[in-house]
Amino acid sequence: YLQMSSNINTSEVKLSGLSKKDVADMIIAELRLPMRLVRELADVVYKKTSGHAYFIVELLNSLLRDNIISYSPKRYRYAWDQSRIDLIQTGESVAELIASNLSSLPGDIQSALRILSCFGIQTDIPLLQILEDFESGIISHLDEFIERGIIDRAGPILIFTHDLIQQEAYEAM
Repeated sequence: YLQMSSNINTSEVKLSGLSKKDVADMIIAELRLPMRLVRELADVVYKKTSGHAYFIVELLNSLLRDNIISYSPKRYRYAWDQSRIDLIQTGESVAELIASNLSSLPGDIQSALRILSCFGIQTDIPLLQILEDFESGIISHLDEFIERGIIDRAGPILIFTHDLIQQEAYEAM
């Protein structure tokens, strides 16, 4: 609305998310630990927040509040149970952010994601390999979907990180 007014000068600022390295640096600074100890934690935090600074802070605060990350007097440092962190579900607002960004993906990636969404919240990789004979490109984009926090992989199973993301991809057809 303000941009339509000829009397007001406006500027649009587009902010990108933090990189994996930025997330790792943030965790290193806060927990005062070396990269080798925070790398896996930083990867999960990045994937679950898409590098969005506000969500990173909120996720880390909740991990501390719930004692998933806590100070260990025996180790003289912060420690956590990585398997518990891996199981944390993406919150509604993070999922909404990821879902809203789906339309900005390149067309071929959106197409592969729409096909993937037709199988519901989860599907088997072997099924997608069969489908690849008819519609190529789905398998080649899996790493990117995982990297962007759209899906998770648990062995031969692919799972959308949140039902809102799957629903948004499906409804985009």
